[in-house]
Amino acid sequence: MQDTSAPWLGVKKWQNGRISSNAKLELYVLLGVALVWNLFLIPLTVSLWDEIRAAVTQLSLSDRNTWDPKLLVPALLLANLSLIPTLIAQWRRWHRFGRLYMTLDPYPGAIGGQVGGYLDIPALRFHNDIPVDVRVNCVEVRITGSGKSRSRSDTVVWRKKAKAAIRWGASGARVEFVVDVDEGLPPSTLESGKHGSCYWSVRVRIPDADFDRSYEIPVFANTPRTESRLRPTGVVREETPPRVEDLPPGIATVTRTADGFRIEYPAGRSGKMGTILMLVGLFFFGAAGFLGYQFVSELHPGEGARISWFSTIILGFMTAIFGLLSTAVIAGGWFVRNNRLSVQVDREKLLSIRRAFGRDFTTAARLGEITGFNKKIGMQAGQASQAELYYRIQARRSDGRNLTVGDNIHGQEHADALLEFFRRNVPLDPAPAASVTSSGPALAIPPRLKWVLVGARVFSTLLFIGLLVALYFDMRI
Repeated sequence: MQDTSAPWLGVKKWQNGRISSNAKLELYVLLGVALVWNLFLIPLTVSLWDEIRAAVTQLSLSDRNTWDPKLLVPALLLANLSLIPTLIAQWRRWHRFGRLYMTLDPYPGAIGGQVGGYLDIPALRFHNDIPVDVRVNCVEVRITGSGKSRSRSDTVVWRKKAKAAIRWGASGARVEFVVDVDEGLPPSTLESGKHGSCYWSVRVRIPDADFDRSYEIPVFANTPRTESRLRPTGVVREETPPRVEDLPPGIATVTRTADGFRIEYPAGRSGKMGTILMLVGLFFFGAAGFLGYQFVSELHPGEGARISWFSTIILGFMTAIFGLLSTAVIAGGWFVRNNRLSVQVDREKLLSIRRAFGRDFTTAARLGEITGFNKKIGMQAGQASQAELYYRIQARRSDGRNLTVGDNIHGQEHADALLEFFRRNVPLDPAPAASVTSSGPALAIPPRLKWVLVGARVFSTLLFIGLLVALYFDMRI
């Protein structure tokens, strides 16, 4: 029977606080996928080679509007062969380091306390200048859809870099780490993979040794011990927290002024996120073009054929939806990639000036109404502990609204440096935000949004009526 007061005791993978990584399982999964697909696609490509060659000739020379689905077979084979370099790299890492166990201290990790532990790496020779990066992640699982259309996303809700050091171990090098954990975070759940479940992971990276392992660990709120006995300091070169004056120009540029300071966030600080969004938008645009071509073809059937009004309306509607969606996604990608943000603070006010699409969008707040600053994750590229995070910094106002003073900040250390700079250099209103209460009136819907909702309802009603009428005429013909 599961002990509800100490749920981590009955979980085999967490027994005695000695945790194994999933590196071997990931290697086998990648190997299985590569083998199965190659064993299926290579014979299929060979057997269909004459037909594929004929389809390529017809597409490139005779009729460019002709598309044969058999052309997907060699494309899938090439995509699958691209897994081989990754497979070889993972096998080499596993062959060098083998199975490694992480020992937790405290066991389990404590929400509101500390997460700590050590990892012995026999294949790694110790020396003082080895850089090590250890980050602790709290990840929530979100599942949308149902049946075959289900999709899972592992979203990082909290991440923090641990204080880490490499010491002499029983054999080879030992990595020790400790990190303070915030209050109010969700605990580990015993049944992972369900919607709303949560798991914690520790990612240990030693770039110079090509070492990268992740460990799923137990972290709970009510634990017997909340502090670690480990003190990972004084052995390796200490990493000093970055100052805002030393931030890379691609993150932000801080300038002192006579009355305060100015921070310029340049375009392109979001890395590849904007480009990825625009590529996704182009994919939807291609789908809209294909549907539009089918729509026009349906309106001009061949001689002796009749128009199916039901199909025409469906194709027209889908063309419009994909066209609008592609436009919105491409515009969003362009905004993420090219927008600039300027934050100016003087003795009286804080200005946030967003430059995008050739215009300036300015928001102002008096210094007396700012009650604090907070940091949150704005965007995530990738999944779980491997994800690249982009942070947003917001100023809290006494009326309950937030004012963005930094966004698309890549890296926790850079975001922490900017957050600490705002807290040190902007005078805050010590009074609590009394106007923000749970019993207060609900936010009113803007009049423009009301008209948009009314228009959407009217459009959907007319579309439904039009489909019924079209289906009726198609059945009568």
